[in-house]
Amino acid sequence: MKILIVSQYFWPENFRINDIVSELACLGHEVTVLTGLPNYPEGKVYPEFVRNPNLFSEYKGMHVIRVPLLPRGQGSLRLVLNYLSFVVSGLVVGSWRLRGRNIDAIFVFQTSPITVALPAVWLRRCKRAPMFLWILDLWPGTLTAIGVVKSRSALAWIDRLVAFIYRRSDRILVQSKTFIPSIEAYAIGPERIKYFPNWAEPIFHAPLEETPLAREMLPYRDTFNVLFAGNIGEAQDFPAILEAATALRGRPDIRWLILGDGRAADWVRTEVRKRSLGASVILLGRHPIERMPSFFRGAQALLVSLRTEVHTIRPAS
Repeated sequence: MKILIVSQYFWPENFRINDIVSELACLGHEVTVLTGLPNYPEGKVYPEFVRNPNLFSEYKGMHVIRVPLLPRGQGSLRLVLNYLSFVVSGLVVGSWRLRGRNIDAIFVFQTSPITVALPAVWLRRCKRAPMFLWILDLWPGTLTAIGVVKSRSALAWIDRLVAFIYRRSDRILVQSKTFIPSIEAYAIGPERIKYFPNWAEPIFHAPLEETPLAREMLPYRDTFNVLFAGNIGEAQDFPAILEAATALRGRPDIRWLILGDGRAADWVRTEVRKRSLGASVILLGRHPIERMPSFFRGAQALLVSLRTEVHTIRPAS
């Protein structure tokens, strides 16, 4: 099959869509990836890409079409412009560069924002190919849960956009079964929704006790280490984590180790300094996924945190 992948994020950025493309290539499919310029999470286009973009025009022998976009940068306005620039470039530049190319199916990797699917909706019509939407971030629930959008009129507009995209998706894949009722509320029949969960990389299958300890963890061998590994963002509720660390400030035998990066990382660093938590809360930075087991090896507890807000998503009228 000739498969088009539409994703704002792709290799050398580290996302699950990289694995899907690799597997499709191994199965003998002809894959084309429509994506942007690599700039996640730092917000700047990767220097190695700037030096030689031709090195990133193929992945595992598959063709990669990269459309121009405004890097994420810093601040909410810049992020919105980053999202919009991918939509516009995907619709205009992507459609032009895919002209004359036959496509049998379109697969959309839908993290935030859901607008990433708009170029795919247009290409679905142009190429007369079915569109598969893999939802990893549920809209507009995510926006309301983290307080990004509070305006009722804006949420209603986003709700209609979500309905527009869902109703033009031939198959909707969800990473969590709890997403299904919210999607069905848009008058989407259950026969079009399929459970498609995330998976663990092979590196996590090896026994942890056989994994060498990361050198960054060596200074903390003699304390009880609570390790957070992942995106440092609004949804992860770092205010609650820092409140817990503040409450346990008198326990020098407990350390909070933060592994990763994200838009809230600078805020966390500032709060750690303001609260004088530098001895107990340590930000270890971002590291390749291949090294994660060596960090987990030195943790007594792994922390997964999310904000507690729960919202009901209404179907568009």
